[in-house]
Amino acid sequence: MIEEIKKKGVKMNKIKHTIILLLGFMLASSLSACANRSIPQSYAINGVTYQTGFYGNLFANSQSTCFVGDLYEKSDDVWNEEYVVIGNTDGYQISYAPFDIFSIRYGIWQHHLYVAKDRFDEAKQYYASYEAYHFYWAKGVSNTHFDEFHEIEANQIINKKLDELLIVEEKNPKKHENILLGDQAYFFYKISDDGLLTSLRKTYYINEGKLYLFSFMKNDNMYLVEIEDDLSNFFVGLIQG
Repeated sequence: MIEEIKKKGVKMNKIKHTIILLLGFMLASSLSACANRSIPQSYAINGVTYQTGFYGNLFANSQSTCFVGDLYEKSDDVWNEEYVVIGNTDGYQISYAPFDIFSIRYGIWQHHLYVAKDRFDEAKQYYASYEAYHFYWAKGVSNTHFDEFHEIEANQIINKKLDELLIVEEKNPKKHENILLGDQAYFFYKISDDGLLTSLRKTYYINEGKLYLFSFMKNDNMYLVEIEDDLSNFFVGLIQG
């Protein structure tokens, strides 16, 4: 089913413009603080009921800008979508999506995806499969500027490990004074093939072969969460090859 849907998915023939890497993920970082807010679970649009909640803890890219391939190119189709008024907000139907999906604005910056109710279970199954994603690790000074990034082979293992890594909380970090972490951080993330969804990009550092999750800075000291050995070894191993 997934391969069939992919073939009907994003229109690749109109891709013309290469844009700055990771633009869509600036929104994803800001969304983390708002992820638990209550949003409408459904909307009635043109006599059809659309539901959200089919993509778990992933985030919709800003205005559902379509990122495809290693260069994160922008599809002209995105900018041709017609805005419509939906209840007390607005949004648009995404013509290149693999399902009947609307992107609906919530608040100032957030967009959430809503799929036709009769396709909800199918869409949920599709976006739950690792086959619908590209996986990456990257290195850079921030999650909006990478010096390099590498695609990871998509399989059930990386999908499971990334899900486990992303739910590690930043609570109870330990203060690290004068820790030698280098100038660059590491990032692990996935993007759906249609470019509509992205995982949250958290900041990690490696010290003496151990992976740490960055929490915050205070008085020039870094507060980090040590990643447990199994996950740490897995992701450090990806980087070291």
